[in-house]
Amino acid sequence: MSSRQQRNTINEEESTIFRSVPRAPASVGMAPLPSIPAPLGLRPLGAPKRSLELPSKPTMSTSAAAPSSLTWKLDEDSIPTVPEYPLERTNMTCNASMSLDQITQRIARVLEAANLQCMFHDDESASFAEDEEILSGRVDCTSQHSDLKIVVQLWRSHTKEIIVEVQRRRGDAMAFSAVRKPLFRTLQSSTGAFAAGPKKFTPPPFIPNKKFRVLPPSMMAV
Repeated sequence: MSSRQQRNTINEEESTIFRSVPRAPASVGMAPLPSIPAPLGLRPLGAPKRSLELPSKPTMSTSAAAPSSLTWKLDEDSIPTVPEYPLERTNMTCNASMSLDQITQRIARVLEAANLQCMFHDDESASFAEDEEILSGRVDCTSQHSDLKIVVQLWRSHTKEIIVEVQRRRGDAMAFSAVRKPLFRTLQSSTGAFAAGPKKFTPPPFIPNKKFRVLPPSMMAV
């Protein structure tokens, strides 16, 4: 054996040995990895079983004046005189040209449109309930959708004018306003029809009246 052949044999013995690995058949695949559940924050939420319904506010019909099924008859002499203590700020004096029947009919129509359960007090004699004096010309109203309770009281001023006072005994202020505003608009209307008032946008106080002026880069502080 020549020296060249001996040198090639030594290099082959010292070189790295590569072993062939048999490949798996094409029809045999790897087992699928176990599925890892997604974190709670990334899991898709399923559809709710039922829709949540919030208590709705009293809805008002925007149609013209229509006869009401509620009747409220009062004797003019049974209406109490305005008391010495101040009334609620939610009161208004009706037009002198309106009769007592027109006032009571309009009040009953608005209360019926608001889906309120009403108890009319038209007796001349006063009564007491829950340590409170119940006078004639009063309506106790309760809502069927919430805990709203409204008291409508008629008073006669010293000048023989009818004053309508609306009191909120309990419940949401927004729901109370949804009944009081149409009631006062109906009493102030010449035809007796009531409708939702126009929505006016009032800008918040933090919005400036003047427009901003863009300063050039040379005037801006570094």
